[in-house]
Amino acid sequence: MTEKIDWLPERQRYTATLSAWVESLVRLLPVKHVASLTGLHGHTVKHIDYRRLQREVSRID
Repeated sequence: MTEKIDWLPERQRYTATLSAWVESLVRLLPVKHVASLTGLHGHTVKHIDYRRLQREVSRID
């Protein structure tokens, strides 16, 4: 059983603030280093970066 937290998007296990921090770090450091620094799994860091890249590319179009 999982607890529903109102301010956390559904099925997401990290906050928007953490996501923004990871996005800023991944611009400067390799994914592996960001994962080590934040304690997140490398796939999670890649997913956050992928979503950032999708947002940025859609703004260019």
